[in-house]
Amino acid sequence: MWLYGVARKTLLAHRRSGSRRLALADKLRFELAAAQPTTENPLHDHVRNLVGDLDEIDREIIGLVYWEGFSLAEVARILSMRAATVRSRHARARARLHDALVETGDVQR
Repeated sequence: MWLYGVARKTLLAHRRSGSRRLALADKLRFELAAAQPTTENPLHDHVRNLVGDLDEIDREIIGLVYWEGFSLAEVARILSMRAATVRSRHARARARLHDALVETGDVQR
């Protein structure tokens, strides 16, 4: 009888955790749907494509600074690079992005 009681409680706990997991998945699905932009902005897509064309390290630096909100010093620690190297790569990547946007007429000099 004792073993049946243990098995019953184990199965109930498994069922509860499964329903909590499903509820969390539904909540995340709802929040992701709400976070998606409702209108397509061609400039956003263009900028993402330009960032995608950067070197891997430059793309990571831009992502960490602008999308994740880290400072350049924090990015240097995250990437195990010298702060001066991160600053110069960041400046060059920004200049390349700006020049590409000027060429396409999306921004002015």
